Amino acid sequence: MLPLSSVQPSMMQPSSTALAPRFIASINLSSSSIHCTRVTTIQPTHFALSHRWQDRSSATCNSFTVFCDHDPPYTVSLTLVEATNILSYLTQTLVGDGLWLDYVCVNQADKADACAQVHVMGHIYTHATSVIVGDDLGPVMPPRAYLRRAWCVQERMFGPIRFVWDMDAQDGAYLAEFAADVASRVDGLAAIAACLHRPYDAARDRWRLAALLQHGPVEAHGWRHHLAKLTLGERTAENRRAMAVAILRLRELVTCTHAVDPSEWHCLVFDCEATVEKDRLFGPWGHPLRQIGLDVQYDRPDVTWRRLAIHFPEAEYAFHASRATPATPHGGFSGFATVHQLVQHVTDHERLPPGRTAATPLLGSMTVALPMVSLSVLLAWDVTCVALAWDSQSPDSHRPHTTFHFVVSKACLARGRRRGHHRQGDGGHMKKFYAVVERLQLLGADIPRDHGAAAAHFLKLEMERLVEDRRRQRPRRQSSHHASDTPDNEVWCPVPRDECVVIA
Repeated sequence: MLPLSSVQPSMMQPSSTALAPRFIASINLSSSSIHCTRVTTIQPTHFALSHRWQDRSSATCNSFTVFCDHDPPYTVSLTLVEATNILSYLTQTLVGDGLWLDYVCVNQADKADACAQVHVMGHIYTHATSVIVGDDLGPVMPPRAYLRRAWCVQERMFGPIRFVWDMDAQDGAYLAEFAADVASRVDGLAAIAACLHRPYDAARDRWRLAALLQHGPVEAHGWRHHLAKLTLGERTAENRRAMAVAILRLRELVTCTHAVDPSEWHCLVFDCEATVEKDRLFGPWGHPLRQIGLDVQYDRPDVTWRRLAIHFPEAEYAFHASRATPATPHGGFSGFATVHQLVQHVTDHERLPPGRTAATPLLGSMTVALPMVSLSVLLAWDVTCVALAWDSQSPDSHRPHTTFHFVVSKACLARGRRRGHHRQGDGGHMKKFYAVVERLQLLGADIPRDHGAAAAHFLKLEMERLVEDRRRQRPRRQSSHHASDTPDNEVWCPVPRDECVVIA
């Protein structure tokens, strides 16, 4: 997709005509022409190809002219294999009311058109049937990197979906990985997907089986019972493949139009990959924001983030690094920062300098020892946030931890207080704390795997307790004639000096 950093703010309000997406009606290989039409009402009988963009610099491409209603014609480049696959989808595999493909249906040479069309991508992938394809737009699984791409999140997680692959010809391990990913948005499937790589344990998995069987439309009844039987079976390679196929078929039967859980959804921003860093924010969040009627300003990630934080306070947290590379913080910054500062840094809108220098003055900090493991972490705070720092150091060292990994707002902690403390699963308000523990484990922290859940629950409760304790220590307000103008929920009492630490 065209980089939108150069798009002017005036282009961010396209006309109603420009907002209607183009859909391919036909392609002619002999005349190298493509005919499209604008669609104002998108139905599941419209199809949208979901794929990972390839490096086509060395590919042999042909120039195709795109004609669409009364729009000026424009040209696009397609390889012969891509064009042939488009023709096959239109005439054989996906016969319907039209086909949407980003680098055909968006005029990449026209910034205004690119902005207008990207603006409605979430709408397209909510109502049209997404079709996930591989290299050269072929009817195979996409490369593994597809699951990590920011823009691909909304393409497989929302709306109706269709898998056109030969399931028996796909790699079994990748099939299971893909199934576990798309299961996360379907009631009952996310829980049962945890059994893909281990035997069913009645003591701890009975609730997963119950969740699978009690949800879903009538037409999914047969597949759910089939998956339940597979779950109870021996976990061989063939059994795992069959489970994965059943999960994928169930996802085809469930149209995912329900709202996301913002507390767990926001983790995707820091774990996905993007060529343009701000796409980390827009890829996962473009659709949920549009779903509640909020515009997404692609040239202003700071404005988009503020809207997100206001409407989804459960998502007001940030990680310094991705889960896959916790030792490599974004931009080399590992100091204390507010959530807003760190999000702007990660999305490359306002970079923070590399190193451990604090971007915001601290009010205080304290060292906390985790129970059942020989590990301590530093919790530091300012008026809006609490952050966690940890460094690998010898047990007898008394140096404070100075490398920060996670920051969460007071509002986010308040929303999750006394919620998510059950031990069935790691989603919802607990997900970010499980993600913290996973990062610490990968960095070498001595947290045994079977103590990971306890460590995550402890960190959540400790951060929530810290916020509550600071509020209780706040001095009694004076009379209204002398009261501070600062809102009550924006002030914490200064902490004792011996709890304070200054990060240089």
